[in-house]
Amino acid sequence: MDNNNDRPIRPEEEPVAPNGVESQAAAVAQENNRNDAVPNANRRPRPSRTINTRILGPFDTGRMELSKQERQWAQTVKEAIEKDSEITNLSDFWYVQLALIEKGPDIDNVLDRARHLQAFRQEYGITETTSSGCFFVHEFIKLFPGFSLSFSFNYATGRYVAAMDLTKFYTAKLFSTPGAVETWLATNYHSQNALNPDFQAIRHGATLALECDGFDWKKNMNLRFFTTLFQEIGSAYPMKWGSVNFFNSGVFINVLMSMVKRISPPEFHENYEFGLVSEAGRLDNIFFIPSMEAANERILMRITLALQRRYANEASFSL
Repeated sequence: MDNNNDRPIRPEEEPVAPNGVESQAAAVAQENNRNDAVPNANRRPRPSRTINTRILGPFDTGRMELSKQERQWAQTVKEAIEKDSEITNLSDFWYVQLALIEKGPDIDNVLDRARHLQAFRQEYGITETTSSGCFFVHEFIKLFPGFSLSFSFNYATGRYVAAMDLTKFYTAKLFSTPGAVETWLATNYHSQNALNPDFQAIRHGATLALECDGFDWKKNMNLRFFTTLFQEIGSAYPMKWGSVNFFNSGVFINVLMSMVKRISPPEFHENYEFGLVSEAGRLDNIFFIPSMEAANERILMRITLALQRRYANEASFSL
């Protein structure tokens, strides 16, 4: 590979982040330049010694470990769902995911989310396979070119990272193009599966890096967009956002997101961080190296690997 960003990272190159680096603009460059590379799928996992306290690489088997309490939560979730005749039984992996998001767990919330999840899958014809996920991601990339900037794993934080350019998304196009809403929502579902391939990813949450320079709520994203997002998939998919970082955000995005807080679940907006600035200017200057087309290929390759890991973990795990 010619570009240094594209080669697999060797273990000795894994960076150690200083305190608070995730909230700094430099972290995005670090995620791309050091970590925004296709991991070596043949890399051996290192044995894990602890849960929650140590940052683990994406192939570390310790990322699938559970504490005794978490396992008990998942058993409680499993029993509740399998007693409910209206909900189709899920895999043990899904029971853990619901338990980790609905901590405690709050069984009423678990059952409500499980019903929404089932309805969402049925309405949008979701098939839980790598090929289906990559198909929708590819279709979405074609629908909104330039919106998807990167999908990566940050070795410094142990989180999966999705970077997007909000100025390349057009609400009018979304709601006027036949099949676009279905493609968008299915892509959200499969992308969140890719961001949650193991229990540590689910437990710690994912990072969103959002480019906002030039954002216009009249043409890009408005309240109708966010209302649809949260009503359809936000109420269904069990997801934790570890951090939501807005780069080059101005008045428009700040005002819009303050209104979005009123309709979004707390787990989405409680970790907003506005006004971040990248030394490279816009984030596409970092991620579209050497081109947008190359970046799209990297995104599809990494999502493929992440979905493969998730479904392999799901197939092999049992409570």
